[in-house]
Formats: sequence, C-alpha cells, structure tokens
Amino acid sequence: MEEPIVTYVHVGKYRFKITDSKSYARGELILRSFNIGGDDKTCVNISIISISYYTHPIHATLSYANYDAQCSIDTPLDRGEGSVAMIQTLLNHVHETVPAITEVIYDDMSRIECASSSVRDPSNSKPKPPIPLYYFSIAFNEKTWYEKHFHARQRDVHRHEAYRKHVNRLLHSEELKTNTPFLAFISIAKVVPTYIYDELEGYYIQAATFGDFFRLMPASERCRLVRDWIETFMSYHLGGVFSNTGWVIDVPITITHLRKPAVKTGGGRRRSRNISKRRTKKSKKCRVSCLRQLTMTNVQGSTAYYCPPGRILHQQPFMDLGVDPWNI
Repeated sequence: MEEPIVTYVHVGKYRFKITDSKSYARGELILRSFNIGGDDKTCVNISIISISYYTHPIHATLSYANYDAQCSIDTPLDRGEGSVAMIQTLLNHVHETVPAITEVIYDDMSRIECASSSVRDPSNSKPKPPIPLYYFSIAFNEKTWYEKHFHARQRDVHRHEAYRKHVNRLLHSEELKTNTPFLAFISIAKVVPTYIYDELEGYYIQAATFGDFFRLMPASERCRLVRDWIETFMSYHLGGVFSNTGWVIDVPITITHLRKPAVKTGGGRRRSRNISKRRTKKSKKCRVSCLRQLTMTNVQGSTAYYCPPGRILHQQPFMDLGVDPWNI
C-alpha cells in the first residue's frame, strides 16, 4: 500500500484535509479511497473500486458521510453550508484527480424519524417508525434532498425524465386533484389515521392541487399529518418511474456557499490548492446517518427547503450530518 497523498484545500473560510489512499492486491490497484475532513477527522469518503483499474471502466461510490465541527481545520465547520461545501469539494477533487470519474453513484436510503415527543400518536407514547425522506422531500419540496443540492438524477435518463414529469403532474395538476375526491385520496393513502380526517380534509378542500395541499399544512404539523401515509400515497403516484436506488451525481459540480476568497495554505510534501467560485465553474438540527449516502442542505431566501424536526436516518448506525431541521 502506497503512502497516502495529503492535500490541504481552502474553500472560503474553511480548510480541509483530503487524503488519497490506494490499496493493491497482487500488484493490481483494487481500491482508491478519498477522505475529506480535519487533521484528526474523516468526515466524508468516496471510494473507487475496480479490478484492472486502468483498463476497465471504473466507478466511484459515495460511501460515508458524518458531520463534526472539526471537519474543518482552524475554523469550525458550520452546520449546513459548511457540510455542503465540504462534500462538493471532495466530489470535484475526485474528478480532478481521476478525470475518468464523471459521476458518483449512491443509493438514497435516507429516512426521517419524523416523530418527536410533540408529534407522537396520542394513543401510543412510542415514536412512529422512520419514513422515507425522499418521498417526504418530494411532497414538500418537489425534489429529493440530493437533487436539490447536488443535482442528482436517476442513472436511467429516460426513467428520470418520466419521474420529473410525474412529479410535476402530481403537484401541479388541478385536473388530477379535482378528479380525486377526499374519500378517494383516503383510499389511495390507505393508512390515514381517522383522528386526523377532519384536519386533513380542511386543507384538502382549500387546495387546488396536491402541491397546494402539502404547502397548506403548517411546517410544525407536517410530520404528524403525513407520516402514516406519505410513503403509500407517493409510491402510488410515482412507483413506476421512481426508485431510491441507482442515483448518480455528475461531477464536476459548482461549489456554493463560499463566504470569502480562498487563501492558499502551506506546502512541504503535502499539496495545497484553492477553491473559488470562478474555478469551480470549470471543473437551523436534523441528523443523518450515512453509508453510501449524503443528505445536507443550506437554502437561503424565500425558497427555503423544508425539513421537519427529528433525526434523518439511514439503515446504518446513527451519525450527525450537520443539517438544520428548518432547511430540509
């Protein structure tokens, strides 16, 4: 195994350490692993796995992500914008180092806990099981978390195009909403608790589209109102064109959330470089656990990306990805 190559990168006010490690078997490179974080923290990993690395097609997989304030050197990493900048930086570094990598693969296994003590079923003191974050996000934001911040897409281009058309129709078609009376909606959703029928019907009657229906729900009540049925309802409308597996992020990606110009850092045997907005053209708590996943956001202005209270989970041990709940 070769000695890892260490690169220090300045992105706005942050300084990250990127480590590039290679593993061999019988003289053949089988794994290349890129980690980013602080001096003593590994916060995000992208792995390239391939036999006959230089002669066969290769692919990169987003395999690990975890927030810590010490993911940035000298300056603590902010929740939200710092996390996004860190991931974007690693995505671009991998592409610049291995130009054959033009996309990073991941499966969206994210689930939102969506059940704090204030949103529990009144008949049961135990929290509800987690629900798919991707369906929740599509309903309230018209796209998944990954689509919002990393322009992610399903690998099957035709399937992705069909999915986007179905989302647009589901959330914006007055005809679809008009032709779905409230009792028909209840039949589709199947598992709507009877004690919220009247409350949901109030929003339903006011809404011209299903997008309006979701937006009319107060942010503080959305988990309570949709957690039981959102998966059934969304899969009914999107099941034929949407899958949470087989997604990709195209690289390079434009780095956002830079607060001030990059500053070059020292050298030695280590490499160092700057990332600025100009260069990247070329090339506030939710918690997240990740294996082959990434979910984080920082949205400013009037187009806020809604996030409910509660942890965001993956089917792996819990980790905190530094995402504020009001921004999902």
